[in-house]
Amino acid sequence: MASILNVDKIRRTSGTVDALVVDSGDRVSLPKNPAVYAHDYSGTDGTRTMGTGSTAALTYDNIITNDGSHWNNTVGEFTCPVAGRYFVSAHFGRRADSTTWFGGLIEHNTSKVQQAWEPPANPADTNFTYLNIQLTCIVDAAVNDTIAPAYFTSYSDPAEVAFENAFTVMYIG
Repeated sequence: MASILNVDKIRRTSGTVDALVVDSGDRVSLPKNPAVYAHDYSGTDGTRTMGTGSTAALTYDNIITNDGSHWNNTVGEFTCPVAGRYFVSAHFGRRADSTTWFGGLIEHNTSKVQQAWEPPANPADTNFTYLNIQLTCIVDAAVNDTIAPAYFTSYSDPAEVAFENAFTVMYIG
């Protein structure tokens, strides 16, 4: 026997905020899902204590989305408000110095989750600062775990150029 449940909104019994909304176009939104999207490396490293040696967290000039205010742009980290899985993406599109290596990474708490490297441009005297580093992962996190984008400070810094370096975290369940 098939059953159909017709709803427009779901909220907990004592709640006043919609947890799930189905609009007239059958799109589902989760208004209370924690998420951040930021771009444009600010040129200032976050104050986060990194766990992977000579690395620094990134901070950004443009915080486009910060649902729940879980991104701390002074520290350079996202604090997970609920336990579960988080989609994480860090894009490194430009470095400040084309004559040296660049290394970008994602950290969960103080452990490296993922990293990638770009060697110096060849020939090294060119102004080839462009990168194509895209790090993407899913992190299983507990309440108050942290997630951060970072770079290795012994090599080139990210460039302070519009739209070239970005970071995203989304709670997926």
